[in-house]
Amino acid sequence: MAKTRTIVRYRAKKAKHRSKAGMTLPVAVLAGFAPLAGAAIAGYQYNGFTGVMKRVALGTTGFNTEDGKWYPMEAVKVLGPIVGGVVVHKLASRLGINRALASAGVPFLRV
Repeated sequence: MAKTRTIVRYRAKKAKHRSKAGMTLPVAVLAGFAPLAGAAIAGYQYNGFTGVMKRVALGTTGFNTEDGKWYPMEAVKVLGPIVGGVVVHKLASRLGINRALASAGVPFLRV
């Protein structure tokens, strides 16, 4: 007599969907922009909105539009903290600090 075989049907599991969080603010990068904001405020106090543009241009490029000379250390003063903030943010992401903050329920802030 022949044996009856059991037919087994496998159902594929649904893939887990992990939704990306909404807007987040990287604190390290924002803190890096503080010297640029300070330069803009000083430029506004010096000469209004044209002073803001001159100070921001001096801080980001190192070129002074008033005397036509390059000042690379002025650019390093402003761009150094910005680059440092981006590096700290990337390092925190690689170490999993930002993921831990997200799973802890911190709403908007990331390192």
